[in-house]
Amino acid sequence: MVDVTYGIPLDIRDAALKMAGIPNEYAIESQTRNREVKAIMGDKQEAKHKENESEEVEEIEQKRLKAHAILETLAAKLSSKRNVKERAIEVANKDMTKIVAKLPFGGTLTPPVDSSIKSFFVFGFSPEMPQYALSSYCEKFGPTIIKVVHRSRCAYVTFSARKVAEEFANEIATKGMSKNPRTPGLVVIDGKYPVRVAWGAPKPLGTSNDDHNKIGLVVVKVMKQLAEKDASPQKNKRKVEKVKKSYKAASGDMEI
Repeated sequence: MVDVTYGIPLDIRDAALKMAGIPNEYAIESQTRNREVKAIMGDKQEAKHKENESEEVEEIEQKRLKAHAILETLAAKLSSKRNVKERAIEVANKDMTKIVAKLPFGGTLTPPVDSSIKSFFVFGFSPEMPQYALSSYCEKFGPTIIKVVHRSRCAYVTFSARKVAEEFANEIATKGMSKNPRTPGLVVIDGKYPVRVAWGAPKPLGTSNDDHNKIGLVVVKVMKQLAEKDASPQKNKRKVEKVKKSYKAASGDMEI
């Protein structure tokens, strides 16, 4: 629970007051009310206790003011820490957005105009896929440099020559499971690890486990979207074929 006045947790509030030797402010208020009630009691006792009562009330009021000052300072410090943390999270999210935006999730197997590019962005594999499975598949075409980040479910594969890279892309395009040339190619590595492949110059894949996990979540979402996108042309094709068939049946009724 949080103190509604200062916006700080109750346990932190009470601990701070205790360390300062000040009773809980609600207890102070209760004591003040009790003192006020006693001050109204019998006329005979009022004169006797008036001076002492005034001193006690003043002492309690001083403690109350001190408590308020301590809690206000504590609230300001906690608020400052929260703001710093929130700003750090905001900056981290912006940085992550920039990283993800640079990854070629929308790439294809069509060779890029820039002939210096001879690398591929590979994504969507299970974190359990061993790196050697990807290496073995790619090295059939020639020497490679492979950077795999399992938590991100991403990798970059760079071939030694552009010609070899084009052969690799053509192999996936013609013998893989790709159904839509406008999406990254689809191939199954080692018979059990489906991955997407697209041309792309190597980009950063995050620097921390948190970054890698966030990118991994994006990859899972993109893989689902691509699967749906690959399926849509087939659906449209069936619709077109159905329309053509219906039109053919009716075409003999009239000639112009």
